[in-house]
Amino acid sequence: MKRNKIIICVFSPLLILSLVWLKLDKDLFFLGKNYIEYNNILPLNVQPYYRHSFEGGFALNDAGGMPIVSTFATFVNKNGERDTINRIIEYGIQNERIIVEVETKNKGVGYVEIAKDTFNNICENCFYIRELTQNAISISQWYVVPSNILPIQELIRNIISVLIFVGFVFLLYILFFRLQK
Repeated sequence: MKRNKIIICVFSPLLILSLVWLKLDKDLFFLGKNYIEYNNILPLNVQPYYRHSFEGGFALNDAGGMPIVSTFATFVNKNGERDTINRIIEYGIQNERIIVEVETKNKGVGYVEIAKDTFNNICENCFYIRELTQNAISISQWYVVPSNILPIQELIRNIISVLIFVGFVFLLYILFFRLQK
């Protein structure tokens, strides 16, 4: 009877920690730092992808893994000039489009939109990127792209991972070595 109480006391926190871990990992999807594959959370099948700055930085990729908006990507601004993205600051979702706040070489901080190209008859899954003014944006939830520092959510998820592992090893110890007594 004592052994069953110990198993329940170890298993219950492990189950709760596992559920918290899953929630944190799903939240980290929007930063491109998740371990589990979550499909079709963002519109247009866009996937966030985190890389360190020396690897090119954060990117929003299409379903095939090709970057749509990333560091050093170019787009044509409203003046008809080509502009280059230095850094992605944050992004938000509005209906079937994604708005990205970027830092560019020419203008400083600006906004670009990723939307499905409905005028292209040849390509079904083509996107266009265009510059937006701040007046055209009404997004309530923004996802801030992390710099090279470790976000607090990722730190908590990693600590919980270690606790789950230690708890699982302890549970196996109780089941196999204490069971014989």
